[in-house]
Amino acid sequence: MSDRSFNPRISARAARSLTAFRSDDERMRSLARTIEAEIVPRLLMSAAAANPAGGNTATAGCIPEPADLHEFTRLLLVHDAAVASAFLQIQRERGMADDHLCLQLLAPAARLLGEFWERGACDSAQLTLGLVRIHALLQEISGRL
Repeated sequence: MSDRSFNPRISARAARSLTAFRSDDERMRSLARTIEAEIVPRLLMSAAAANPAGGNTATAGCIPEPADLHEFTRLLLVHDAAVASAFLQIQRERGMADDHLCLQLLAPAARLLGEFWERGACDSAQLTLGLVRIHALLQEISGRL
């Protein structure tokens, strides 16, 4: 066996080229899963570590209604981030803490956007805009945590 048969660079290059052949469907599902499973929890953990006293005094147990989740997701698809941000402000005024907004509204909205796309209820451009808006809202919330 030659030294080139197990070259990590070649393996990484091969892996990148295989990734390029993944369908748009797989990429979008992966993006939504990553936002929900990785980005939101990491932002919450880093914010909690940076502010152990907890700057948000809203009630932690306030859970959004399914209708609220669907309305929020619709706003992400139809309007700009300012409208969705106003919706989040209303939820805060109702007593929902910022960490719960992330875990019980933003993360499920990312998942719902992926489901909409899988069913053909939105196209890849709308899905991408919705996820970008979620990211912007996460940035906004993480500044308050």
